[in-house]
Parts: sequence; structure tokens; C-alpha cells
Amino acid sequence: MKKKKIVKGSLCIISFLLFCLIYFNVLKENKTVVADTIFTNVKEKELINLITNSTSVVTLINDKTDINSVVPLLNSINTKEKIYVYNIKNDEEILDVNESGEVYTKQKGSAFYETLLNTLGSFTENYHIKKEDGSVVETDKRKIYAPMVLFIKNGTIMLSHYLNEETTTEELIEIYKTGYNIISGKYNS
Repeated sequence: MKKKKIVKGSLCIISFLLFCLIYFNVLKENKTVVADTIFTNVKEKELINLITNSTSVVTLINDKTDINSVVPLLNSINTKEKIYVYNIKNDEEILDVNESGEVYTKQKGSAFYETLLNTLGSFTENYHIKKEDGSVVETDKRKIYAPMVLFIKNGTIMLSHYLNEETTTEELIEIYKTGYNIISGKYNS
């Protein structure tokens, strides 16, 4: 009888510890800390809802380097707005050019990526491929260049910017300040 109570008690303790482990892993997946900056990773449906219905700052990334370069800068400018992050790496269509100059698909875009392209509309860019010789091949496709930051007010994208090599930190700060001012109603044109 005493052994049964010990076994039941042990099973209860193990069950509780497993529950805690699962609970904290779920919390960890939804909140990520990078250089003392907290942001929220979102799923597909949440992302579309944020873009079409919220006032928020959304960052589209395709690797951890993007997070480390953009999110701390956004947070240093204004910590009042939550920063939502979605990783498009596994969704995006990736094209390349073969030796004969023909464009081919390296990674097929997901159905969600097509939905996201349609949702963003004119905030997407023409997909161009830079070849090794420096020349550029234009395609008839659209692309979300990442990292891209969207400043959204009441379900309308008010400002978007994607990071490129030519943009300096000072320029980014001014762009992000403008975005925050627009969605907070403090923008003076």
C-alpha cells in the first residue's frame, strides 16, 4: 500500500514537472529576447490579422541576423509599441539564373506567401536576381525583401522599409522614428 502511494506521488510530481516544462517552452517560443529586446513571433493567421486590422510594428525576416540588426534598433527608438516578427524564410519563393541565363525556381513559394504578397500589394518589390558578374535579371514575379518593417495604423500600412546595404544606421533611425510618429499620430508632414 505504501509503495502505491509513493508511485502515485512520484507520477504526480513527474506530471507536474512535464507540464511546467511544456508550458515554459510554449512561452519561450512566443517571446524571444535579443539583446534585452522583447518581440513576439507570430503565426500566419496572426500576421494577416495584424496587417489588416491593427496598429502595430511588424518585421518580416528570413534569418536571425535580420532580428539582431532591426529589432534592437526599433526598440531603442520607441519601447511602447510591440514589435511583431514573422520569418518568411520557409515560405518565400527563391529564384536563380542558370548559366544560359534562364530563370528557374530554387524554392517554390508557399500558398501563404502568395496570400502575403497579395495582402502587401504595392509594398512588395519586383523580383530581380543579381548575377555573379553584377548584372541584374528582372523577373515577372513580386518579392518581399527582408528584413522589412511595416508601420501599420488601423489596418493600413502607413510606412514600410526593407533594409539594404546602402542604408546607414542614422537613416534607419530617421525612417523608424517617422514610422513610429505616424502610427502614434505625432507625425508632422
